[in-house]
Amino acid sequence: MEDEPTGSADVWCDLLRSLPQHHYPLWGQWLPEDGLLTFWEEERRGERLVFADPCDSLPVTSRLEDHYGPPDRLVGSRLRSDLRRHVGAALIRARHLDKASLDQWLGDEEMALPEVEVLTSKWLRSHVGFRIVECDDAGQRRRWSQGLLAGNVCRQGELPSRWLGHKAHDPRVAATGLWAPPAEGQTGLAPHEFAALAQAVERSLGLNA
Repeated sequence: MEDEPTGSADVWCDLLRSLPQHHYPLWGQWLPEDGLLTFWEEERRGERLVFADPCDSLPVTSRLEDHYGPPDRLVGSRLRSDLRRHVGAALIRARHLDKASLDQWLGDEEMALPEVEVLTSKWLRSHVGFRIVECDDAGQRRRWSQGLLAGNVCRQGELPSRWLGHKAHDPRVAATGLWAPPAEGQTGLAPHEFAALAQAVERSLGLNA
């Protein structure tokens, strides 16, 4: 029988907050090749986990570029990042751009709206920081990502009224407080999963020392 989810999202997030937070772009700073990326927004009550990426098949630096855009320019591609896609769509709606723009953004044309790509990069770089848990096991990173998001769903009334996610085209974003809502049936971290995450965080702290 599998372990039941343990602890609380506050405990898991406190563990992750012990890691240094970074802001993009980074210049000349060493980063692990393989790791779990967690993304945070600063709010009145403190930092809140809003997205996680297990970096399944690409190095950490490549996934950061997918989310934030290349470090030396602002035009990225929302086709390679659910975070960018959701944030850009919310910005389109917040700025009352026409529905055709939203439809175009949600389509699959590579460079449909470069001006929105730039706006999205600027917003992400000024509002969203990240932390890295070094781990070379892709399956473990994937499960941590799923468990952390499943356990960090916000209850009604907890989100700031001015949070951009309220403008998201996908109602699950505003309902969960997460830019990538967990799949139905996903559960929080079980005791052995949390223990493994804690060990990885400790190793990551050693790498940053």
